[in-house]
Amino acid sequence: MRKDDFIGNQFYWFTGEVKKWEENNRVRVFCHGYHPDNLHADGQEDKLPSATVMMPTTIGGTSNTAANHQLEKGSWVVGFFRDGSSAQDPIIMGSIAGPDDASGTDDKKVYEFHGHKTEINKDGGDILVSHKSGSSITMKENGDVVIISALGQKTRVL
Repeated sequence: MRKDDFIGNQFYWFTGEVKKWEENNRVRVFCHGYHPDNLHADGQEDKLPSATVMMPTTIGGTSNTAANHQLEKGSWVVGFFRDGSSAQDPIIMGSIAGPDDASGTDDKKVYEFHGHKTEINKDGGDILVSHKSGSSITMKENGDVVIISALGQKTRVL
């Protein structure tokens, strides 16, 4: 039996950081203590192993019941290596909660991601969703919806 066999060996776990989202619901992950520090730098993502993301049993994993994980670049994760000490086949078991990335005040939260923004008021008020192109949708406290295109054209939907 090879030392890196998939069963019967020691459990090799890691904490890591997602560096890149991949096709097929996988991510490139930097595993602290396993990978050299130079692979943590931007531009080195493709040199890291591609990790499988473990999903809950409520997601069947078949083509008609699949779902995408919500990991993003910069997410901190915990996992193990399916191939043991070879440490080339990571499985991500979960994520480590980070700080709330919302700014704003106690009455209003602002979430920004890649130039897109959502503003939510705590006690009613308007909700604004804006695209990096300049278009936006505002859901007014009275129930009206206002849509503004990137060209500044305003449409009011009741």
